[in-house]
Amino acid sequence: MKLFISLIFLVIGNALIGQETIKQKFINECISKFKNDYPMVKKKNFVSKEIELDKSYIKFKDKGLKNVTVLIFGSKKKIHGNIQLGFKVLLYQYSTAKYAMEKFEELESVKKTQDESVFSKDWNYVLTEGNLIFRLEGGCFYSEKNWNKLKLLFFKAKEDIAGNKIKNKIECSCGGSCR
Repeated sequence: MKLFISLIFLVIGNALIGQETIKQKFINECISKFKNDYPMVKKKNFVSKEIELDKSYIKFKDKGLKNVTVLIFGSKKKIHGNIQLGFKVLLYQYSTAKYAMEKFEELESVKKTQDESVFSKDWNYVLTEGNLIFRLEGGCFYSEKNWNKLKLLFFKAKEDIAGNKIKNKIECSCGGSCR
């Protein structure tokens, strides 16, 4: 019986370590893919209590949300004088894949309205894998062509660490609706 319980803890522990590894690999892949044009400016980690203080993450807050990692990228060049283009990569880590999927399904229900309290009116691209929700968010300064380039790099970062299967995604256009 003790051996059986030990094996269960070993399997659960390895699964959790596996998700942490995916998260860190994804962060490294994003930095690598975007570094030529968009060197990373900041990396922030929020845990449960801090998430409640920042209203832009609160709609992702739900049972099981462990932490949020935010990578903020800024362009090397400025446009229109002193405007620096930038975007965020956000990773929402839940305690289980079930909780992540429940939250993703809830987000899908509001995507038709592009509820500003969830997605803003900016470009958004959201994917899920295991207990993680991956989100790319960029301002409306990006043309559709340039946004699609960023989205492709984001997808490739996810593909490189978790495979290319996209079962669930949410795409929101600048000023438009989500699909």
